[in-house]
Amino acid sequence: TSSPWEDAKVNPTWSDVRDVSSLSLWQKDLKDGTLMVQSEASRTAVLALGLDSDSRFSDLCAAPGGKTRLAHHLHPGIQIEAVDISEKKLGLLSKYVTSSNVRTVIKDVQSWSAPAGTTHVLLDVPCTGTGTLSHKPDLRHRYTTHRLNELLDLQQELLHHVVGQLPQGCIFVYATCSILYQENEAQIDWVRKQHSTIEVIPMPQSVPASVVTREGYARINPNPFRTSGGFAARLIKR
Repeated sequence: TSSPWEDAKVNPTWSDVRDVSSLSLWQKDLKDGTLMVQSEASRTAVLALGLDSDSRFSDLCAAPGGKTRLAHHLHPGIQIEAVDISEKKLGLLSKYVTSSNVRTVIKDVQSWSAPAGTTHVLLDVPCTGTGTLSHKPDLRHRYTTHRLNELLDLQQELLHHVVGQLPQGCIFVYATCSILYQENEAQIDWVRKQHSTIEVIPMPQSVPASVVTREGYARINPNPFRTSGGFAARLIKR
């Protein structure tokens, strides 16, 4: 099955590598960080934002910075704030992206407040990573029901705080690399009950229609596209 991201309108100036053996040709670039590999699921979270040349974007839980790098690659002129609690992991982003338009902030997202003029926010929450089991099979032995419940609580804490900080009219994308309903659709249902001012809005055309559900979410399943799984919901603060 061909990838829905192969369309040039969906995948502008971003190389789509299907034969991973070819990555051996680029070992030096991969090692020094000038080249990075990113799954379609991760890419979709950025595409779901619908950024344009006038956007001011905050990437929350941003480390190690792949989504910030993609947003900067697609829209090099926009102001981007990358926020994460890990100084070590976020330091990798500062090493590879030196543009003055990209600012890194070492901070717990639960103490974040939106900078003036923010138009788009991405929250890629800590999750079970069940969408990545094909290349991280050890994860299936790492998570218990207790650990899942801890993650669900953390996701709700992050959602509640971030949505409360969004300025009116701000577009907000909630994303995971999980395929579990509890971490995805159920969390959106929960936060909408807590915050009546946010609502789901349609995905931009840059997100392939074949991965958009009836509810309007982007849900990427590992099959049939031979990619990592993930989820993204696009909302707006009214």
